[in-house]
Amino acid sequence: MDNTRFSEICYEYNKRFDTNCDLSNSRLEDYLGKSAPYRHITTSLTSKNISLRKNLIYTYRSTDSEERKFELATLRIIAGAVVVFCDSLAFGSRGSKAGLSNEMTPDLATQNASKNLLKHINNQNLGVGRLFKHHLERMAQGMAPMTIPNFSENKEAKIKMLVREVALLSKGLLIISNNKACRFPTQALLRIFDIVEVSVSEKTIQRHQKEYDDCEDIPLSISKALIGPWKLRTD
Repeated sequence: MDNTRFSEICYEYNKRFDTNCDLSNSRLEDYLGKSAPYRHITTSLTSKNISLRKNLIYTYRSTDSEERKFELATLRIIAGAVVVFCDSLAFGSRGSKAGLSNEMTPDLATQNASKNLLKHINNQNLGVGRLFKHHLERMAQGMAPMTIPNFSENKEAKIKMLVREVALLSKGLLIISNNKACRFPTQALLRIFDIVEVSVSEKTIQRHQKEYDDCEDIPLSISKALIGPWKLRTD
């Protein structure tokens, strides 16, 4: 399955989970349920000192068993990691601030060219459109020409940001007491990287995990409209 299609399935699952919808027969579970990486993830998590956060009990159906609730939370963590990795440009300014993408701004050469062009336009008193001139002025100051910026993919950051998303989601959904840092198991993270078909070393994962041991940021895969409710649910 291509990344675009996979991301759509994950977005759908995230929305249903975060808004307390019925999660039975989800396309994500149908797709991942029988895969080797998913089986390894669930095995790794259930064999550790990891449990569900009880204050999130209303996220699940009252008829769901504890085992089922744990499966649903695990799928939410995977789905969040996948959309951050596979659709990094979709998170706009939030993603850029977190380090997932880069805001596209004029380099020094473009800034200088914009300044020179503005100078010649003004010296000649040349009639140009106000919007065109405004864009030039912004670029001359090192800002993006449009007030709504464009973003470019930061390929080097995608691995780190996947680890970040898993760390933040797992803190909100699970109680982890498997080690001093209470981190999501490295072996489970390795299998998430298998799902997105990227090879990463344990050392790299652990280095990135350390950066988020005390991070209280909101996961990127939590929509803007649900940031407030997420905070309340995880307090």
